[in-house]
Amino acid sequence: LPICFPVTISSLFPSHDSPAKNDLVDQIKNKSAELIDLCEEMRNLPLTGTGEKQRLISLAQTEFETACMYAVKANFTE
Repeated sequence: LPICFPVTISSLFPSHDSPAKNDLVDQIKNKSAELIDLCEEMRNLPLTGTGEKQRLISLAQTEFETACMYAVKANFTE
């Protein structure tokens, strides 16, 4: 039998390890992943049936991904 591990949204993204081994970048990526996972947990709370709620959760997750990308880029921009 295959072993099943809990799958989180952030675990589906590339590794949080930075090629530059930058601690700040690692923190940004890890905290962004935590926020994305928190949003995903909202999908499983009571009253999750509305399409609007699901859409808002998806939008929030997308914005966290975008914010993470810009924060990492800012870290390497002079």
